Amino acid sequence: MTNLVQRLEGAGLVRRETDPDDARASRISITEAGLTTLSARRRLYDELIGATLDKLDDAERAAISSALPALTRFIEIHDHQH
Repeated sequence: MTNLVQRLEGAGLVRRETDPDDARASRISITEAGLTTLSARRRLYDELIGATLDKLDDAERAAISSALPALTRFIEIHDHQH
């Protein structure tokens, strides 16, 4: 995690500050550049997913849509186990 934060900090995407309540800890926050990068990536992923979904027929899109609640629950269970 430290290496990842150092790389993000070096790229100007996050900033690290000493926690005022615990000098051994750091607080990490996203910068404006980080927000811009995150927003651009989310738009790109949305476009890519949308373009792919557009290639499916109505029944295939309906199957994916009906599976989303189960997939969401799967992720919740997985996250609680780890």
